[in-house]
Amino acid sequence: MEVLHAVRRKQLELAGQVMLGSGPDASAGAAGAPVLEQSSASGAAFQQGVAWQPPAQSSSQGSDMPPTPYGRGAAWPPRPAAAAYGAWPQWPAPGPWIRPGTPIAVAVEQFLAHVRIHSPDKPKTVERYRAVLEHFQRLLGRRQFVEAITRADIEAYKLARVEEPAGQKGPGRKVRPATVNFELGVMRRWFNFLRRELGLEIENPCQSFQPLRDAASLGRGRPSVYTNEELERLFAACDERERVVFETLLLTGLRESELTTLTWDDVCLEPGREHVVVRAKPGFTPKDYEQREVPLPASLAEKLRAWPRTSVLVFPSRRGERERHLLRRLQRVAARAGVDGATLHKFRHTYATRLLEQGADVVTVQRLLGHSDLETTQRYLNPDAERKRAAVAQLARALPVAGPAGGAGR
Repeated sequence: MEVLHAVRRKQLELAGQVMLGSGPDASAGAAGAPVLEQSSASGAAFQQGVAWQPPAQSSSQGSDMPPTPYGRGAAWPPRPAAAAYGAWPQWPAPGPWIRPGTPIAVAVEQFLAHVRIHSPDKPKTVERYRAVLEHFQRLLGRRQFVEAITRADIEAYKLARVEEPAGQKGPGRKVRPATVNFELGVMRRWFNFLRRELGLEIENPCQSFQPLRDAASLGRGRPSVYTNEELERLFAACDERERVVFETLLLTGLRESELTTLTWDDVCLEPGREHVVVRAKPGFTPKDYEQREVPLPASLAEKLRAWPRTSVLVFPSRRGERERHLLRRLQRVAARAGVDGATLHKFRHTYATRLLEQGADVVTVQRLLGHSDLETTQRYLNPDAERKRAAVAQLARALPVAGPAGGAGR
């Protein structure tokens, strides 16, 4: 991988005399991180909007090499010819021997266009992602290419971001660690998109970042779950359709958006291989762009075999469209059953917690839930008081220190 990075750095240098040095980036503050610098030959032309003049062909460039890829007067950095999604920027033809780096601004716009197309009903998500990536570009400073971003830049971003004011939160308030963790999650999705959808040969520097912690998160217990008694009351108050829908949430751990966009093409009911696949499709993109396969219990698979197929969706609305009022239906059922605090995501919490309580290892649960890091899954490892007491009692029975009172010293 280091050889690949060395080749890419040389390619960037040849493409526009953009030097990837080893000095610190004054803006990002990441000591020792590779930074973009301007060579003396093209320093003035590197500025935005100034015509870039092609470097003179060096003596080391043989006659069999293609001529410089940039004509006189070509703007640097190059701009995409069209903003339409799916059209990669039309670079000046560099020949097969070299490919310029990917401008960060172009990569951001491609990602936002992808999110906008796949989540047309979530314009606020696009706006929030844009704000996050604008913060990132601002704190990156002189970085120009995606290929030049390193893990040190991500660490520098975290340290700089938590020291910034929190905007509308009032004077003296700084950006919360939870906000920075969310922003790092957005950047991780961005890098995953660039690697998987656009095929960039880069590593994801946000893949396994260490989340920041604050007092609020340290004092937070595990997510709330349904008790068995609450589940019995809920299902008793459901009609047949509601019961199958909520059982599917409980026995697969799917998110609401994953369930309401589930199609019959995503379901395998072949005996012995029953499962559902969570994957991208028109109008829906999984979190972190991760595709995953979730096994179906035999009892649930049997109910789905008998389920009417009135739409391409497994659980459509009464009109055959995507269900938009599932939470409202659950709240009505919970009111009839006398269950407080009922939410759709609570089924997912219950799924994860019961898996761990039944002995499933945390990595398996992480894969089933589609979590991108173990930190999120480990929230479910906090046992309740009853299970703690049972574990201590089991330990006492296993050790040779538990005996009848008064037996000490004999």
